Parts: sequence; C-alpha cells; structure tokens
Amino acid sequence: LFSLFSQVLSGRCLCYLFDMFSHKMNVDGPKASTPMPYDNVGECGSSSFSTKRDRTVPQAKKPRRWKPPALCRSFCLRYTNRELSLVTFKENNKQKFPPPSYKSRDDGEYLLQCFTDIKRIGQGSFGEVFSVTSLDDGEQYAVKRSIEGFRNSLDRRLKLDEVEKHEMLPPHPNFVQFVRGWEECGSLYIQTELCDRTLSDYANKIHDVPELTVWYFLIDLLSALKHLHDNRLVHLDLKPENIFLTKDEICKVGDFGLLFNQKTMNPQNAIEGDSKYLALEALHGIIGPFNDIFSLGITILELASDLDVPTNGEVWHYLRTGQLPEGLLRRVSPELREVIRSMMHPEHKKRPAAAELLEIPAVKSLMPWRLAYRDAVRENEFLSKVVVRWCQILLCTFWSVVISPETVKIFYKTRGLSSILSNSRRRRSNNVRNESENNNSPSVEMLDISSIDGDAAVQPVPRDSFFNGSGIRYAVEFYTSRPKCLSYSTQRA
Repeated sequence: LFSLFSQVLSGRCLCYLFDMFSHKMNVDGPKASTPMPYDNVGECGSSSFSTKRDRTVPQAKKPRRWKPPALCRSFCLRYTNRELSLVTFKENNKQKFPPPSYKSRDDGEYLLQCFTDIKRIGQGSFGEVFSVTSLDDGEQYAVKRSIEGFRNSLDRRLKLDEVEKHEMLPPHPNFVQFVRGWEECGSLYIQTELCDRTLSDYANKIHDVPELTVWYFLIDLLSALKHLHDNRLVHLDLKPENIFLTKDEICKVGDFGLLFNQKTMNPQNAIEGDSKYLALEALHGIIGPFNDIFSLGITILELASDLDVPTNGEVWHYLRTGQLPEGLLRRVSPELREVIRSMMHPEHKKRPAAAELLEIPAVKSLMPWRLAYRDAVRENEFLSKVVVRWCQILLCTFWSVVISPETVKIFYKTRGLSSILSNSRRRRSNNVRNESENNNSPSVEMLDISSIDGDAAVQPVPRDSFFNGSGIRYAVEFYTSRPKCLSYSTQRA
C-alpha cells in the first residue's frame, strides 16, 4: 500500500510540474499555434469561461433519468381540417397549387406524392425538418413540418404567422429562400431552400476557426442584418442554430418565426428568442435592431474563441456587463476583439448599427472579395444548370434523330419544351385525333399518348417531311403543365 501510494503521489507531482512548466512556456515564451485543449483561462469572480472543446472531453456518463411520457390534451385534436390548402398572405400570389403531380387526397399526403428522397435531417421541440427532392423541377429543398397539430383556430392563426413573416421579407442573397407553405391534416409545412448545415454544427466540429473565415461570416451576417433593419424588421432569434451554411460556406439567416415588425407590432407583444444569445434589454421589453447586434456579437465571440455560451448563471451576467473571456481571445486580432466588444456593449444605445460595422476598415477591405466570391458562386450554379439542361436537349435530339430507337425517352426538367420543339399553337389531342380520322391519309398514323401526362398536342405530318426519312412519323408537341420525365413511342417506316 505504501509503494502504491508513493507511485500515485509521484505521478501527481509530475503532472503538477508539467502543468507549471507548460503554463510558464505559454506566458513567457512564444504562443503556440494550437492552444492547449484544457486551457480555461479567463477567470471572472468565482466562475470561469469554458470552451466547447472541454465539453467534448470524455467523462463518466451519468445514468439517464427516467422521464414520463408527454401528455397530449384532448383539445389538441379539435382542429382536424384534413384538406390540402396553400398558405399565403399575398393578394397577387400566382403560384399554381397543388401542382399536377398531386392526384388526390386518397393517394396520400402532398409531401409523399410530390417529393422523393425524403430524409429527416433535424428535429426540435416544435417541428422536424426533411431533405426532399421535388418531382416538379428535380431540385432539393428543405421542408419543415410542425410536430404538434393545430389545437384550434387561434393556435392555427398563430402558427401561420411564420408564413406571413417569410412572405414579408424582401429577398436577399444572405437569407434562406422561402418557397411556399401549405397546411394538411392539421399541420403546417414550410418549404425553403436546402442548405448544407447550420453554423452550430460547423462550430461544434471545428474548434479552431481561422480568423479570416470569421471575418467572412461576419460580413455575410452584417449584410443580412443591414437589409433586415433597413426594412424596420428585427430577427430577435439570431443564433448559430438559425444561421445556415451552404456547401460553399456562405452564411444565410433563416427561421424568421419570431420576426418583429417595428412598423406594425407592439414591443410588449414581442417574443424573446434563445436566452443564450438574448440581449439584457430585450427582457425589459426594449426591442430594436440593437438586439440583433448583440446576438451577432456573442455568436461571433463563440465562433472566434470556441466559447461554451451559458444559458444562465454568473457567466451569463458577466457577458452582458461587458466582460469578455480575454484568456480565450489571445489568438484573436485586436481589430476583431474590438468589433466584438462594441457589438456586446452593455448599453444598447452605444452599440453600432450594421451599416456602421460594414464601414470598419477591416470589414471594408474584405467586403469586395467576399461579394465577388458570393456572386461567382451564384453564377457558377446558374451556368451549371444551363449546361446540364442544354446537354439534355442535345442528347435527346441526337438519340431521336440519329439513333431513332423504337422507344424514345426524353428527360427534361424545365418548362417551355414546346418552344424548343415547335412554335405552333396549342391544340388538344382529341381534336387532332378527329382531324386525322377525317383526313384518312395513308401516310399519317396517330401516336398513342396514353402515357403522356398533362396537356399534349400531337401534330400528324407526312413521313417525308419530318427529319428527311429518318423513320419517325410524328412530330410531338408537349404542353405539360409541370416538368416531368416523359416518354413516348414511335414506329419505324
């Protein structure tokens, strides 16, 4: 026992001496490029700031406490409207809904009929998010569905407010694009563009974010907030979970469920967001753009220092009195540190606006590069889609003209195919059949279009006048009300 005790004691002494030596090297000597994983400097009172890296250190798992199942009250099922309907608050909304891919309510829900590759990518206390592929245009989208159904007409109206707030937003490249919203079976569905991940996922995976990347993210978010505040709108729930990253690492602000309109809404009726990123004055009913500036400041602080932002407690109050974790900000440049400090100023009137922050020399010097990169990404996406579509057209033309098989399949996902094939006017297939029967022309045969979905017109033409004797006897004009993978058959001469 004595030998075992001496070994443990000597091991602890060695660890203590190693910690003292490493701490002395960090203070006196040059700073290491990679910080120590257990460096929790930045003491404030009796509490200390900690990092998310420390939170991920393996520890002894505590036994999970048993929780009783959630109770479902009977009034949750009072509002049981099962009909599909488009949710919109615009008077001049010209969306065609439902699209032709939707058959009827008996064939299943709209989500299951009009989308494929449905995968759940997130779930919270109020809703779940799916990654889907649309059958109408072949693009990928994100669809959020409310978990809890409408309790009554008042609860339904409160939940539909999120769609109204999405529609009142002026479009911006750093906003998550809203597509449409609909209700079915007492639940709300919101369809938006699909992003790669959230900023929270990015920060939890990468604990040492390069400072240049932090500056670029700051420029994206400041541009979004400036556009939002210029229209007298306040987000009120800006946090890493509501900031999304594209595959090209461009930040976009989303989840506008708590959006506050300064022109029409009463500040006393505003709903506060997450307490971890909430400004102190918002708890007292003082609502304005300065709330978003504080939330952005603490978000950038978390990104630059890997700070584990508390939900409450002493450290929560320290952050709202202007005390920053200086020990965790050793690797941050003085310019970025000063920007964070100004955005998190305890007095909301002394915080700079988003337009003023964009005029800072450090931000202004990087702004042209970031905007050029964002525009290049958008042009690249547009050009890639155009190239793919033209390749599809050329491939279909080559396949139908040169090879001319018995069955020709056209894969085309855009509207306006009729303008490519022919510019003649639209005619119904039934009228064309009647004309062909009256003509009794031996050189003309009608095409079976039972497999063609949507409005179609078939124009019979003589064999010799179509592709100069290639064997195809018909010219087909498609006027489909929705893009779809179509197929039709031809006969050889």
